[in-house]
Amino acid sequence: MFRRLFLVFVLLFVLAPVTFLALAMEDEPAVAERRHGTPEDAVRARAVLQEFRELTPTAGGRRLRVSEADMNAILGLAGRGLPFFRGEADVRPDMVRLAVSADATRLPGGGWLNLRVAVAPSERGVRLASVEVGPFGVPAGIVVPGLGFVLDTVLGDGLGQIAISSIDGVRIADQAVVLGVNLDEAGREALARGARDTVRTAAGLSDPGEVRDHYLALEAAAGERQLGSGGSVVPFLRFAMDRAHRRGPDGGAGGEIRAALFAVAIYCGHARFEELIGDVVPREMRGRATVCAGATLARRGDLRQHFVISAGLEAAADSAVASAIGEFKELIDTDRGGSGFSFDDLAADRAGIRFARAFLDATATERERLLALLTEERAILPSLQGLPTGLSQSAFRRRFGDVDAGSYKAMVAEIDRRIDRLVLHARP
Repeated sequence: MFRRLFLVFVLLFVLAPVTFLALAMEDEPAVAERRHGTPEDAVRARAVLQEFRELTPTAGGRRLRVSEADMNAILGLAGRGLPFFRGEADVRPDMVRLAVSADATRLPGGGWLNLRVAVAPSERGVRLASVEVGPFGVPAGIVVPGLGFVLDTVLGDGLGQIAISSIDGVRIADQAVVLGVNLDEAGREALARGARDTVRTAAGLSDPGEVRDHYLALEAAAGERQLGSGGSVVPFLRFAMDRAHRRGPDGGAGGEIRAALFAVAIYCGHARFEELIGDVVPREMRGRATVCAGATLARRGDLRQHFVISAGLEAAADSAVASAIGEFKELIDTDRGGSGFSFDDLAADRAGIRFARAFLDATATERERLLALLTEERAILPSLQGLPTGLSQSAFRRRFGDVDAGSYKAMVAEIDRRIDRLVLHARP
């Protein structure tokens, strides 16, 4: 009897969803084209994020306005980091239509998994007019509670229901959605904590204690003047990678390398990288400039930051995501007040990604070779000669159009060819 019940459970809760998704596959995507990321998209996304930041520290009852153009900008930038993803928003006077397509054509029997959702205006909460997964309609009445259950499972502690219930009405006006948000400080803090913990777990990030150990080792070595002061960042990188290599069990130092890259991203990059990992920096050291803050790459402190933060992001995610984040930052800089889109910054981003990947993928013997080569900057950073820098939005669009244009891709390919020729990445 028990075995039969167990079999029924497996069929209902394991095989049924898999079968449903397989049947939901379609031959064509609901979103015909993947949106191209542009400088304007990045600026719009930044504005929405800034508005959200200003919203969350205040009392309940605030409003968050997101236009159709804002939604499509965010969906387009998401597609830069997730090449299999494409999304589209259509704001109409009576509803908001969202369509998302996931490319599963490379899977056996695969196709396109399409999700179509229509959100209607409401005085309280979220009201879904329709939900379709592939060719199948899903009762809208079960989707919102189901989403709350899924978020509860992901975030824990009933936070999914808190997030859903915090939406206090949906209005549509002038091709924009205005969300009422009613969330007290305790709820905001709990949601932020749950989201951070979920991201860390899903990404397989290192334990904060392991990262702290590498961070303190960097601080101790710098304090003993082993790494120099105001010079190149290379001694800091070599110290961190060498220490991680030597601490790896039986030559398998992948986890130690990852933790060391995180430590370098915080110590030599920016303290805010710590938010991705957890509490790393001891309380008595918070707010204090590190010795590495005076280090440079190609005699520039900003290139040091680009390199080590991109290396840390690569350790936390795949290269598509890390690269998209670098592009996003550069596109934002084309806005007024920014430094402009600079391909030398992008070169440092991509070189940092390759640096991290080289050490993460290397065997113990290969790491010995990499460490022997890690003595000067020209081993890790390509020539920046001739790379356009400080391009405004208008200048970027005139010369490159967008990040999917052939001219832009050709420039990125040139950067990658230069990185390929570095001794650190050349095949032995």
